Amino acid sequence: MNLKQIQKKENKLAGRMEILFSGNDNIVPSRKEILDEVVKQTKAKPKLIIINSIKQEYGTHNFSFIADIYESEERRNKFHVIPKKIKKKLEEKRKEVEKEKTKEETKKKVKEKFPEEKKSS
Repeated sequence: MNLKQIQKKENKLAGRMEILFSGNDNIVPSRKEILDEVVKQTKAKPKLIIINSIKQEYGTHNFSFIADIYESEERRNKFHVIPKKIKKKLEEKRKEVEKEKTKEETKKKVKEKFPEEKKSS
């Protein structure tokens, strides 16, 4: 994958650098592959990078995207908006984890209250 930085803009209010990249590859790479390449070029932590709006030029192997690189995790959490679909999935996973925890806790309480008696043969 061949990536070039086209435009670099500092957004001091949001505490981030907004970098427009352009690339050329046979297929548009995944967000993970793009993130790895941006980390190599910018030497920023992956947790602080958000990949936005990957666009491919019709009929060519060229693509472009915007990478937001935040100063800190607090800034990223404050300014980066998580899409509703992803929020919903995260909330469902969190609820499942809570259900599992409550099930395990009730099992422990039941075992403590009613310990199994040893059967002698």
